[in-house]
Amino acid sequence: MKKYSIIVLSVAVIAALCLLLYKTCNRAEGNKPAGLTKVRVQLQWFDGTQFIGLYIAQNKKFFEEEGLDVELLSGSYSMDPFQIVSDGRADIGMTTGDRLLMQFAEKGGLKVLGTVFNQSTACFMAMKGKIETVNDFKGKKIGVYSNCDTDNILRALLQLHNIDTSDVNFVQAEDIAAFRTGEIDLFPSYVFNEPIRMELEGIQTKLFFPKDYGVTFYSDIYFSTDKYYKDNRDVIKRFLRASAKGWDYAKNNQKESIKTMFSMFKNMTFDENHVKEEKSLEVISTYLGDGSEHKINYMQREKWLEMEDLLVKIGKIKQSGHVDQLCDFKIIDEQ
Repeated sequence: MKKYSIIVLSVAVIAALCLLLYKTCNRAEGNKPAGLTKVRVQLQWFDGTQFIGLYIAQNKKFFEEEGLDVELLSGSYSMDPFQIVSDGRADIGMTTGDRLLMQFAEKGGLKVLGTVFNQSTACFMAMKGKIETVNDFKGKKIGVYSNCDTDNILRALLQLHNIDTSDVNFVQAEDIAAFRTGEIDLFPSYVFNEPIRMELEGIQTKLFFPKDYGVTFYSDIYFSTDKYYKDNRDVIKRFLRASAKGWDYAKNNQKESIKTMFSMFKNMTFDENHVKEEKSLEVISTYLGDGSEHKINYMQREKWLEMEDLLVKIGKIKQSGHVDQLCDFKIIDEQ
């Protein structure tokens, strides 16, 4: 009888352990715990250091700690984040502030949730010695990317400095080779990409940063449909909290984070690319956080109003008055 009791007890203990293991270690597809809330995030560009905070939040399980199963969807040249989010193929999208204001002014139905960078990562690059001031833009061949923030930022910059668009020669920027050969005098760039490539090649350049000339557009902004926002505000708060934690970790552990990113994307070769990517992360880390407390994902209403005003002046939206409907400025402070 005693032996039987021991066997029964042993079976019960094993069963309890199995149940405990099942609850704590059972993994859904992708080696994730069961019972998480699925969130699909459409990135605005191809995978790269620009999104490393999200990769770290995924790798370090910061999203899982918030009860989320976050899927990061890579972007592309032709991808339309607004269409993807409105169609329900993604829950949260990423894009630039100017594009969000223009889309909202035309169609409405969106909600801005937070911003990764406190200003656009766009800049304009010239060969050293060729262009020294904004006034020197006159008569120059300036590259533009259609439907990108560099186009609107450039036009806003020209407007603020009383330079008519007819005084410059806009050229479609397709490849940086045109900049090297002199076919383009001023190249639309992003601080984490082209300027670093030029530096590594030993080519000296001069960079014009929009903020230095009165243009501060937000970039890498999280948005959703207004309906998703209303139905899932708590999920959004958890996403923003975890993503900010990921960015904070990446900023404070840069070499480790770059190695982690390369380990997550097998198409990246660490030995070939780590120098550029380390420099990229070093630069974009200085763009994180806004407001008096420098919170990641935080947005200032005044900056949105300034951005909207400039878009009206350059004719990209008809009138102001959209900012308070479009943006939730309180959600970050509620965390």
